[in-house]
Amino acid sequence: MLTAIRTKASSWIIKVLLFLLVGSFALWGIGDIVRGFQRDPAVATVNGEDIPTVEYIQALRKVISQYESQTGQTFSYQEMKLRNIDQRIIDNLIERRLLHALAADLNIGITDPFVSTILTNLPVFKNQMGVFDPALYQAYLRSNGLTSDEFIQQFKDQILSATAFGSVLSDIKTPDVLAKNIYQYRNEKRVVETFVMAFDQIEDVGIPSDTEIDNFYNLVKHTHLTPERRNIVIAKLSIKNLVADLVTNMSFREEDLHQEYDNNIAIFHKKEKRSIEQIVFTTKEQAEDAYQKLQDGQSFTEFSVNVTGTSPIFIGQIEKSAPVLGLSTDIIQSAFSLKDGEISKPINGIAGWHIIRLVQIQPESKVSFEEAVPQLKMMLARNEAEILADKRRVLFEDQLAAGDNFLAAAKAAEFEVVEVSQLAIDASTTQKLSDILGHTIDRTTLLQITRLNQGQYSNVLITAAGDYSSFFVENIAPSTPRPLLEIREELIKEWQQQQKLQKAVQKIEEIIGQAAAQDFASIASQVKATVITSDPLSRNKPDQRANIDAILNSRIFSMSKIGEIIYQPAEGYLVVAKLTEIQKPDVDVEGEDYKDLRATLSAEFSNDIGEQLIDYLKYFYKAEINQEVLDKAFQ
Repeated sequence: MLTAIRTKASSWIIKVLLFLLVGSFALWGIGDIVRGFQRDPAVATVNGEDIPTVEYIQALRKVISQYESQTGQTFSYQEMKLRNIDQRIIDNLIERRLLHALAADLNIGITDPFVSTILTNLPVFKNQMGVFDPALYQAYLRSNGLTSDEFIQQFKDQILSATAFGSVLSDIKTPDVLAKNIYQYRNEKRVVETFVMAFDQIEDVGIPSDTEIDNFYNLVKHTHLTPERRNIVIAKLSIKNLVADLVTNMSFREEDLHQEYDNNIAIFHKKEKRSIEQIVFTTKEQAEDAYQKLQDGQSFTEFSVNVTGTSPIFIGQIEKSAPVLGLSTDIIQSAFSLKDGEISKPINGIAGWHIIRLVQIQPESKVSFEEAVPQLKMMLARNEAEILADKRRVLFEDQLAAGDNFLAAAKAAEFEVVEVSQLAIDASTTQKLSDILGHTIDRTTLLQITRLNQGQYSNVLITAAGDYSSFFVENIAPSTPRPLLEIREELIKEWQQQQKLQKAVQKIEEIIGQAAAQDFASIASQVKATVITSDPLSRNKPDQRANIDAILNSRIFSMSKIGEIIYQPAEGYLVVAKLTEIQKPDVDVEGEDYKDLRATLSAEFSNDIGEQLIDYLKYFYKAEINQEVLDKAFQ
C-alpha cells in the first residue's frame, strides 16, 4: 500500500485547509507545567516512538483551560472522560505520529520559508487591506496560550501531516449522478397554502366530572412529579483556603523567597512596552507622499480612513528586544525612538512601506524584592498548598479503599464536610451545589452526582483551580406524582385544552374530507380563517408568516402529491396546510453552489477513506495504547 501512496505523493501539490488547521492547534500546546513525573511512562507507542504521559496531560490541561476561558465554567478531568474527550485527545496524538511516520516514508519535508509564506498569507491573520497583521497574529497567540515559536512549530507539524494525508486523498471525486440527485434534493422548494383554526372557535367543553378528572390524572400524573430529594454529604478541599492558612502559619526562609523572586523575575521586572499603529503602503513613493501630508497636520486616523477606507492597523504592545512576526527590526527600533503620539518616516518592512504612530508608552517597572515579599509568600504557599492538597486527596482515597466510611475518610484527610439535607434535584440544584462548593459546576458534574445510588460516593473531582470535592449519597427520596388536590386546577385547564384539541381535530378532518368538492379558501371560511400562500419553502427554512414551524415544514416535504392536505397542532390552534407546488431545481454544473456541494461531498468521502487509512497506519506502524497508564493519568 505504501508503494502506491509514494506514487501519488510524487505528483501531489500541497493543498492545506488552513482554517481547519488553525482550529486544531489547541490539542498540541506544550505550555503547561506538569508536576510529579520523575520517569514519564508512555500512554501509547507509535512506530517505536513513545507518547509520554506528560504530553497527554498537557493536552488535557490545554483543552480544560480553553473551555473555562470560553465558558467561564470549571471543567474537571472526570467530565472530560465522561464526554470521551480524553480518548479523542490520545487518538489525535497517535494520528499525528502516524502521519509523520508516513511523511518520513514518503520523503515529504517542509521548509521554514514555505511555512512562513503560508502563515503570513492565512486569511485569519490579514486585516481589511488583505495584509498580514501582526496584531491579529499576537491576539491569536494570546487567546490560545501559545508563544510564537510553539505556534510555528505546531503549524509546521500540521502542514506536514496534512501533506502526507493529502497525498493519499487528493484524487477522490464525487460521481456526477450522485451529486446532481443530492443537489436537487437539498434545493427543492415547495409552496403551500395555510390557514389557522383557533381553539376559541370550539364550543365550551365545560368542567370535567370527578370521574373524568380522576381518569385524566391517572393518565398524565407521570408528568406532574415532585422533585427527587437527596441527603448528601460533601467532602471538599479549597486550595484558596489552604493557601490563606499557609501564608498565616508557614515559616518562609529568606533563601526560598529570593529563589522564587529570581524564578519569576518577569513578573516583577516588566520591560518597557510600546503600543503602535500603522498604515501600510505598496510603494515607497506612496508612503513618502503620505508622510508629507501627515507632517502638514492631517490626523493619522482620518488620513488612513480617507486613503485606505479603514482605520490604522493597531499592532498592540511590543518590546524592544522581542521580535514580532510581520514587523521588521527597523520598525521595532523606530517605535522605540518615537515620542508619544509621534509619527515615523516611511520604513521598508515585510508587508510593504510602513508609517507607524506611537500610541502609548508603558514604562519599565520594577518591584523590588522587599516590595514583592507578600506576593512571594503567596506564591510559595500556593506551591505547598498544591502538594498538600494532593497528599490529602491520596489519603482520602486510600482511607476509602481501606474500608473507612465516607465521613471517617474525610476527617482523616482533613477535608471540610458539608451535610446537605433534602436537596431537590431540579433546575436550582446546580446553583445550590455551586454556592456550597464555591465554584460553578456544569451539567456533566451534576449528572455524575445525581446518578449515584444510595450509599455510593463519587470519585474525587478536581477543578482547574485545584479544588477537590467528593459526594456521598446518604438517602434518596424518589420523585412521586404530586397529589391530585394540589394540582387539580392545573389539571382542569389541561383537560379542557385536550378536549378542545380533540374537537378541533375532528372538525378539521371533516373539512378535509370535503376538500375534493370545494376550493381551499371555501374550506377556510368555514372556520372563519384566511388563507395564506407561503413563500417558497426549503428543507431548512420554514415560513413563520404562514404559521409553518420546523415540524410542519418537515412534514410538508414528506407529502407525496400536489393537493394533499395535512394539519399540525400548535399552542391553542391548528395549522392546516395544502401542498400547491413542488419546484425542482435545474442543475447548473458550472454554478458555484453545485461546485461547492461536490467539493463538500468529496471532503466527506475523503474523511471516510481517511479513517480507513488511519486504521491501516495503526496496523502498519504498530500503534498501541497503554490503557493502564492512560487510566492512571486521571487518578
